[in-house]
Parts: sequence; structure tokens; C-alpha cells
Amino acid sequence: MTPPVTNSAALRALLLATSIAPALFAAPAHAKPAFRVIHSFTGGNDGTNPNQLTAYQSDPNDPSSWALYGTARHGGGAAGGANCNGEGGCGVVFQLAKTPGKNTWRETRLHVFSAGAKDGDSPYAGVVFDKSGALYGTTGYGGKKTGNGHGTVFRLTRPASGRGFWKETVLTRFPAASNGEVPVAGVTIGASGEIYGTAWHGGANNYGTIFQLTPPAPGATAWTQSVLYNFTGNADGGFPEAPLLVDATGALYGTANFGGAWGNGTAFKLTPPAAGQTAWTNTVLTSFDGPHGVWPSAVMVADASGALYGTTTLGGYHGEGAIFKLTPPAAGQTAWTETVLYSFTGGTDGGTAGNPVLLDASGALYGVTGTGGDLSCSRDTGCGVVFKLTPPAAGQTAWTETVLHAFSGPDGASGQGVPAAGLVAGPDGVLYGSVYFGGKSDNGTVFEITP
Repeated sequence: MTPPVTNSAALRALLLATSIAPALFAAPAHAKPAFRVIHSFTGGNDGTNPNQLTAYQSDPNDPSSWALYGTARHGGGAAGGANCNGEGGCGVVFQLAKTPGKNTWRETRLHVFSAGAKDGDSPYAGVVFDKSGALYGTTGYGGKKTGNGHGTVFRLTRPASGRGFWKETVLTRFPAASNGEVPVAGVTIGASGEIYGTAWHGGANNYGTIFQLTPPAPGATAWTQSVLYNFTGNADGGFPEAPLLVDATGALYGTANFGGAWGNGTAFKLTPPAAGQTAWTNTVLTSFDGPHGVWPSAVMVADASGALYGTTTLGGYHGEGAIFKLTPPAAGQTAWTETVLYSFTGGTDGGTAGNPVLLDASGALYGVTGTGGDLSCSRDTGCGVVFKLTPPAAGQTAWTETVLHAFSGPDGASGQGVPAAGLVAGPDGVLYGSVYFGGKSDNGTVFEITP
């Protein structure tokens, strides 16, 4: 078995390779968390239903050049017409930047999807940057001349003038079920510029795939798509819908929300072929059994020891989701150890915890839940919370949850609203997230919270 990542350079490579697991951040000390909605989507040209955010500083020498980047699953206008799978448009890629000298934010659309053969439809996940500052992401549908298509992987590059829409290049389409269908997760960029991702459905067994896109050879323009693994829906898992982590050896780590020993999903490691071989090897790190979680659907995050942290949407000791830790094998061993750090009750502490967590420099975890909190919101189930999970003090074993904010209608989670993505840290330690519904027009919001 490949040794776990234990050195800081390898850890940075693992963390920075995914759009949803940024490097460890230092949380500022505040007496009371400060929450504020910084953008409400109108459902028009600006988009509807925002997904995972990414924080990126475009000029390494200018700290003020950082901004938030993300996708809105629908909206953007009726450019796609009948080809759009969503309402009010096929979705957008956007930037949110602070207004110079003010405490306000402005949205800029970088791309509006229009479906059809040359474009995608319904971006379900966030975007990730490469070293050149280009953006990469996926759409769950689109990419077909007639009808809707089974999804795309795209790249956006900045306009030469610095203004206007970014240039989109569709790197691959999913026209055949054998390659996978509906890539709802974001992508991960490897050390040599290769792209890794998951398709939720399709493949040889119709339980999804893990795919790789290889950059064009010199003088060529076409990227090469290959399927690294076909899930069977059995002990190995099935229906992956989260981005992957990649370590310094090229191994991939991820989750599948179906299958495993109890049918509740798996966390896995996919190891590259040995010399002279072609097949990648899937190793199940854990099978979720119910009390330890059900339906893992979010990307995991790694600490400096190589341990992995993640969430399950349901299950745990109260059935409302859990936060787990996977500890690498000790020397001479092969089995990873799963530990449940916290089980949500569905009450004021939150519930339905299927979004990724963020790890700070002290070892604390931050995240959001889709239900719980203010139980007067959304038919007594609650609209979710922002939480902090603090490691045990010396001599203790229990992690401590602190609710930093409980969502309610005005906050961006009215009626049916739930946070549908994890948090991202800005350079100042402020946390940012999105809510799928809610806000002034009930089309979603972006918020900030200072823990």
C-alpha cells in the first residue's frame, strides 16, 4: 500500500489539487460570529441556485485582487431556449469581488451556458483554477447538438482585454453512457495538468466512473478522455458525486454514496497502475454501516498526518448525518480506521450534514448543514446551520460542536432553502458560503461569516 502523505509539500499538493479543499487557514478570534449576506441572486441574468465557491487571488503581488468564484446551476437568461435543462437559463459562472473602498460586493458573469453541442447546461459543482489562472469545471447536462446531452468538462480563460466574458473551451463531452454520464462533481487538476473527475452515472455497469482528461500532445488541440475505473455498485461503491483528492504519488481519494458492504456508500483510494500494468486499483478505505454514516456525497479534506475528514448526509448515531475521520494504517498494517467525530441530532445543532468541511490550522472543522438549527424555519425541520467542531482538550475524547449561525428566511434560507455547498476561507480568515434557495428573490445567496 502506498504510504500516506506525511510531508508538508505532499500535503499542499493534495490540498491544492482540489477546488473544494483549500490550504489550512487561521481563523480570527471574535467574541461573537458575525454573519452577513453579501449577494442575493435575482433569478435573472445573474443566475439562480449558487453552488460551491472558490477563493482565488489573481495577482500574487496584490492581496486586493482576490475574489470569490462560483457557478449558479440555473439562470443566466434564455440563451439556451428549449435545450436548457433548468429554469430561466442553463446556468452561469460568476465572480464576486469587493467594491474598492466599500464594504459591498459586485457580481460579474464570466460565462453564460447555452446547452447545445458547443456548450453545457446545469453546472452542479464549483470551479478550480490551474497555475495559469484558467478555470475548469463541469456541467451535469448539455454538450449534444439535439436534446440535452450527458454533461461536459469545460475550461474558461480570461479575455485578452481583461473585460467581457471569458473564453470557453469544452474539453470533453459525455455522449455515450460507456464513458459515464452526469458529471455533477467538480474536477481535480494533477501535477502534470491532467484532470480527474467522477461521473455520477453510466460507465460499464451504470454505477458511475472515475475519468481522466490528458492535455493535448504538442501541436494538437484535443484532450484525451479515459475511464480509470467503472464502479460496480457492489462492495466497491457506486454513484460518486464528489470531487477527488490527489496525493503526491498520483493516488486518488474519494467517496461513493451507494454500495459498500452495507449499501450505504464507501470512501475509497484509487491507486495508479504498477509499472507494466494498465489497471488502476480501487481500495475501499471504509464502508459506511449506518451508525458511522450513510450517503457520503462530499469531498474529503486531509490533515498533515494524512488523515482524511468528511461528512455523510444521513446516518450517524441519530440518523441526521455525521462527521468522520479516516486514519491511515499504522506501519505494517493495511486497514484504515474510521472514527465518528460528531453525529448530528437534527435539532438546534443541525442535521443533513452532506457538505464538505473546512480544516483550520488548529485542527478545528467548519461546515454547514442542510436542516436543523432554527426549527421554526421550513416546516419545523430547520434551514441549517454554520458550525465549528473543536478537537478534544488534552485527556478528553469528545469533539465539541458550536453553532456559529442558524439560517432563517431573511438570511437566505426561506421556506425550502438549504445550504448546498461547503465553506471557503478568504485570505483574512473570513468564511464564505452559498445557500441554494432564499434571499430577496428566493433564488439563493452568498454569505460571509467571521468565526
